[in-house]
Amino acid sequence: TASTNDHVDAADLVGYYLNTLPVALDVDVTGPVADVVDAAVDIVPDLLEHRRYPFARIVRDARDAGLAEPSVDVMLAYQELATPTLTGATVEQRILASGTSVSVCTLFVQERTDRLEIGLEHRGSVLGRRDAERLLDAFEAALRATAIAPPTSVADASGLAAEADLVGSDPVPHPAVVVPTIIEALAADPDRIAVVDADGEVTAGALLVAVADCVDQLERHAAAEAAPRVAVRLPRSAAVVVAMLATWCTRRSYLPIDATSPLRRRTLIHDAALPCASIVTVGDPAASDANTIELDRPAAAASHDAIADAAHRLAAAASTIEWASEAYAIFTSGSTGVPKGVSVTHRNLAASTFVRSQVYPTVPTRFVVPSSIGFDSSLVGLVWPLVAGGAPVLPADDVVGDVDRLAEFVSDTRATHVLTVPSVYRAMLRRRPDRLVALDTVIVAGEATDRALVEAHHDLLGGVCLRDEYGPTEATVWATAHEHRPNRAVRIGTPIPGVRVRVVDPGLRPVVAGASGELLISGATVTQGYLGADELTAERFVVLDGRRWYRTGDRVRLEVDGDERLIDFVGRVDDQLNVGGNRRDPSEVEAALLRIDAVTEAAVVASGEPPRVVAHVAPGGVDEARLRAALADELPGRSIPHRFVAHDELPRTSRGKLDRRALETSAVPTAPLSDDAAATSMTAVVLGVWRDALQRDDVAVDSDFFALGGDSLSAVVIVTALGARLGRD
Repeated sequence: TASTNDHVDAADLVGYYLNTLPVALDVDVTGPVADVVDAAVDIVPDLLEHRRYPFARIVRDARDAGLAEPSVDVMLAYQELATPTLTGATVEQRILASGTSVSVCTLFVQERTDRLEIGLEHRGSVLGRRDAERLLDAFEAALRATAIAPPTSVADASGLAAEADLVGSDPVPHPAVVVPTIIEALAADPDRIAVVDADGEVTAGALLVAVADCVDQLERHAAAEAAPRVAVRLPRSAAVVVAMLATWCTRRSYLPIDATSPLRRRTLIHDAALPCASIVTVGDPAASDANTIELDRPAAAASHDAIADAAHRLAAAASTIEWASEAYAIFTSGSTGVPKGVSVTHRNLAASTFVRSQVYPTVPTRFVVPSSIGFDSSLVGLVWPLVAGGAPVLPADDVVGDVDRLAEFVSDTRATHVLTVPSVYRAMLRRRPDRLVALDTVIVAGEATDRALVEAHHDLLGGVCLRDEYGPTEATVWATAHEHRPNRAVRIGTPIPGVRVRVVDPGLRPVVAGASGELLISGATVTQGYLGADELTAERFVVLDGRRWYRTGDRVRLEVDGDERLIDFVGRVDDQLNVGGNRRDPSEVEAALLRIDAVTEAAVVASGEPPRVVAHVAPGGVDEARLRAALADELPGRSIPHRFVAHDELPRTSRGKLDRRALETSAVPTAPLSDDAAATSMTAVVLGVWRDALQRDDVAVDSDFFALGGDSLSAVVIVTALGARLGRD
């Protein structure tokens, strides 16, 4: 703020003569403080010549000129105050709070004859008292440190201690490869149930025999002999477990591919992983390919002699697996528009799996695996129960898409554990909590959990443990865990055994206590990098202080909760989206949109509450149905935006860059409502529910649910809302 009371004729006037003067400085946090001071000394005197230019007018004129509006979130009010003396009176000058903050944060500095006084005024709705106190402490520490001895860099100026790494407990010694443990557990009790799917149960002995038979097929297959990876394109069934174990017992890498994903995506993944063999279901058109093996569901049981022979052969094969070799590869959304493959070693998988016994007090007797086999979370439900002597439970694809049937499946198969995204679990709780009461543990992962879900869980299923797992594919499924308890803050927890995390600023330096920053992960679960992408690997996997770290791109903050330091998830440091538990790189969807002839510009953002993925394209007049159909040929359904908005041109910042923030906050235009909405009161109710669930008004009685961006979760919301409105289940 700058004083405008500088005219000689106004010297005796009393009043508030201050104006906000916006100042923009390019600050290199790695550079010395002196450089910032010099830059301020150079620019501020020139700015003071414009002190009478009202800030409101600056904003208006910038808007009229098509320039970016100045945003003043932090203000500095500096005053030189010499204490006046009045005969017979003592004068004291104070900063009085009005109860309203004109900016997010205003720092007051008063230079007096013998001291410097500082204060801070903040907007409580944006900056809480605790964070405001930390900021004022940091400001004071920076002033003291700079006065005594100028720090080497701006980043070091606060003088506050850096946030220390958060370190998980030491892992209990365990094998370096999970496969021998799995084979041993299956052979120890061949009559127990080892896999459950939609078609029934498979015993451990029958599973061993089926795996040995698949191994024989792979070893007899001449083309597969030289292939280091095996692409598995199977529906969610017991055959997936057979293919995974057989692949490992031939010392190859398991490459799961969602059989329901578009052909182009399956081809991109397959080609990026070459050379590789393939395992497909019987009757698949690709089965005629020379590198492809057909695999049917295993038999329910087998003879004791066949079981003994299979167990012996598989144990011998498993013992030869090298811990440093690749166990599996998972392809995730890529910023170049092409999926990127993450290479996970057997050591990574073992480190991630065996420590589960230290985090969870109970073993998964039956673990439901609702996620696609193309997601790394499926490995949790496949591998952990097999290692612990339990059984993976695999629902059919059509069951996973229907939360009512999924809840029934959980109950009918006597499942003890399930892992799903919070949005799916919320829908299951709303619809069929009675079918979940026999569960021992529910694990939610893949997206942020909110307090409402935690409270609903404990109200309905108080005896069931609810845990949150956080972790990217690059850290072998999970890196932190947290048990959600009622009436407690919702966090993503603390590092699992053997894992260390660090919160850093953009320069990869540890942030000061209480500040947010990017989360880095280190430990035995951090993977080798990306297949055929050395530059990307070097960018995301860095070495600091002699340790190898993965840069997650997630913004977090470490908070003190009693005697613990726990991690709070804040958001992303980049444009990656996470909606409904599906991480999407907007660039991949945008690249697919730009391959459509009619599209010249494209931007994909998350908008609304709950967030929905919206694709903004130019020029105007592009048909939504055409865009949706074109993307369906390239992207899995979960990556197709919920809404499409056409513009004459996309908004830009004053520097010509795409203005994503403007798109995120812009209202999504809608078409006029159909007159059909008023046809009957029942129609009006249904249309209203559809509009609320799909967050759009252009809904008519003949609208196509999927063409409007509907998915399984919004279908559950619609059914639940209709039931509540009509008083029916």
